Amino acid sequence: MRILQYTIRTLLLSSLTAPLLAAPSFDLSTATLQGTQTIKSSHGNLELVHNYPTDETSAKLFDMMDTQRAAQVYMWSQPLVSYAAWKTAHTTAYDADKFGDFVVFDSLKEKRGIVTANLTTPYIISFLSLEKAPLLIDYPAGAIAGGVGEDG
Repeated sequence: MRILQYTIRTLLLSSLTAPLLAAPSFDLSTATLQGTQTIKSSHGNLELVHNYPTDETSAKLFDMMDTQRAAQVYMWSQPLVSYAAWKTAHTTAYDADKFGDFVVFDSLKEKRGIVTANLTTPYIISFLSLEKAPLLIDYPAGAIAGGVGEDG
């Protein structure tokens, strides 16, 4: 019984505090999570009866968690989806689908599809898979900034 109360208390507190970071502030100083009380939140009033949330409050809390999880899924998957879209556009727009094909992005027009590109940096990009063959890059000595990652 103690573990269940702790779990419900943790669920209530975490579900109440996370959305409040981006929502209008609510005074939670009176929310003791004990007894029967009503707690105002960004998702409406949350009712506790004898320390336990009502069915309606439980549904609201799970809806709040679903909303938070959906936002997290979007934020965490966006870089991967952007990368995959970039790879697809790389092969279709520039016909760079063969091993060793590199595309040079110099102008602003060429860099429009790169989310964080800046105007003064040349980008030389290839999406390679080392499953087919090794890659040898012969580059002259000197300062360089960049990286190589395998796409496979």
